[in-house]
Amino acid sequence: MANNSKVEFPTEIILSLATAPVLIGILSLEAIASGLQAAGISSEEVFRGDRLPILHLSSMRQRVDR
Repeated sequence: MANNSKVEFPTEIILSLATAPVLIGILSLEAIASGLQAAGISSEEVFRGDRLPILHLSSMRQRVDR
C-alpha cells in the first residue's frame, strides 16, 4: 500500500498543476470567439450601408408637396 500512495501523489500534483492552464485556455478561447463574433457583426453593419440605394429625401419631399 505504501508504494501505491507514492505513485498517486505525483499524479495528483501534475493534475493540479495542469488544471490552471487548461482553464485559462478555455477562457481565452471563449474571449477570442466572442471578439470574432463582435467583429463579424460590426463588419456586417459596415457593409450593409454599401448595398442600400441612396435615397434623395429632398426630391421625395418636393414630389409629396406637389
